[in-house]
Formats: sequence, C-alpha cells, structure tokens
Amino acid sequence: PKFNKIRLHYTIYLGSNQKSDIMNWVSIIDKFFQDCLVKAEKLEDDNYDYVPEVIAKFGGVDLTNPRIEIEIEEL
Repeated sequence: PKFNKIRLHYTIYLGSNQKSDIMNWVSIIDKFFQDCLVKAEKLEDDNYDYVPEVIAKFGGVDLTNPRIEIEIEEL
C-alpha cells in the first residue's frame, strides 16, 4: 500500500552479548529503509511531514537469528 504518514518502529535483536549502541545499527537501517519506501513509491517523501516519529528499542540477544524487525504504523 501507499502511505500518507507513518511511524516506524525498529526492534533490534543482537547476535552477541557484547554491549552495543542500538542507534549505531538503527540509524543506518532507517536511512536506507526510508529511502527505499520513497523509491518504491510507498511514501511521497521521508521528511518529518511523512515520518514524524521513529522508535527504536532493544529486543534482546538472539545468537541464532540476529535481526532488526521493522513495523510500519500508519498515522
């Protein structure tokens, strides 16, 4: 679907018990993910009129399946 305004939720699951700054991971993913939404014409632009809020949280350590899960919430 095409979105008018969204909030993005990122949950990071690290692949080791080493302490990490979650925004080091999420900020890079967020930049490219929002650009992809615009390029795929799912979002008009990625400025604050269209994406006024981004939420990032630590989901835990998953040694077998490290990942970042992304939820798109339409506002």
